[in-house]
Amino acid sequence: MESHHCRQSTSKDYFEPVWLTFNSLYRFYESECKNNDEIPLSYKTFSEVFKSLNISLFLPKKDKCNICCGHSAGNVSVEEYNQHVSKNIKARVEKEIDKTGVGGIHAYNMDLQKFHLVPSLNTLAVYYKTKLLVHNFTLFDLKAKDVYCYLWHESEGRITSNEFSSIVCFFISSKSGVNSNEIVNLYSDGCTYQNINSTLSNAVFNLSQEMNIIVIQTNLERGHTQMECDNMHSTIERKLKNREIYTPASYVNICKSARDSPKPYDVMYANHSFFKDYSDLSFVSSIRPGLNVGDPCVTDIKAIRYSSDGIHVKVDFEGEWKILPTKMVW
Repeated sequence: MESHHCRQSTSKDYFEPVWLTFNSLYRFYESECKNNDEIPLSYKTFSEVFKSLNISLFLPKKDKCNICCGHSAGNVSVEEYNQHVSKNIKARVEKEIDKTGVGGIHAYNMDLQKFHLVPSLNTLAVYYKTKLLVHNFTLFDLKAKDVYCYLWHESEGRITSNEFSSIVCFFISSKSGVNSNEIVNLYSDGCTYQNINSTLSNAVFNLSQEMNIIVIQTNLERGHTQMECDNMHSTIERKLKNREIYTPASYVNICKSARDSPKPYDVMYANHSFFKDYSDLSFVSSIRPGLNVGDPCVTDIKAIRYSSDGIHVKVDFEGEWKILPTKMVW
């Protein structure tokens, strides 16, 4: 995987922290070769090839998971760590299955890229000038590898649940190609103001009723939320390197030209009329699975399912769907 938080300072790819030393990685490689009746490379040759691929064994500190680091330091119990690893594996398996498109599922992951500044110039005097923030919310088609970017600046919209709900609903209804009775699965991190909140749930549930479809939101395990969207962000940031930006609209052309194959990114430059206010929708006032102290909270949700049967949530991938009480207001 690419670095999640350090893409500007490194172009390396990184392994997940499975092997603690290069020697253990080489021993694993040797055993795999023997299992496949292949002759392994020598340690020296393996090391040279590894370096030539621009791969690193150790993640940057900013990318490391708090629970994994806590376990290494002896501050997190083995039981809690094993549950954490199990949740990560289950989420990844779900995503890999949806990549194949089995069962006609339309699968995407989505994330907000870090903000950009306008103007962005290599001039000291500009450093002290007031600048506009430009936001880029991206979706990636796991099967077709298509990329969708939605850009706007802070004069046209904020970064609240209404903005993200507007983009998600527009994308599902206009870009996903989903038909009646089909399933859309959206993978994301656990950011509450973006992906796990009652505003987005009300908006998507309303859309699922109008289109007669099933929408599932799947949240990856905290600390292991690397997605294909991150590769898109990395590609865009490399295209921005040493570029001078004078207007927010300049980012549109840069995003479009960031990739040529298999095809350029689909980019939409949104203004204030694009974003909707979903405060009038009140199917649910809260999406918290529990009500009492000690019950699961919003950040414990692993999946949300919107359909004609209502809104259901899971706090474990292998658990049962639990229905949320909804107000059927039409």
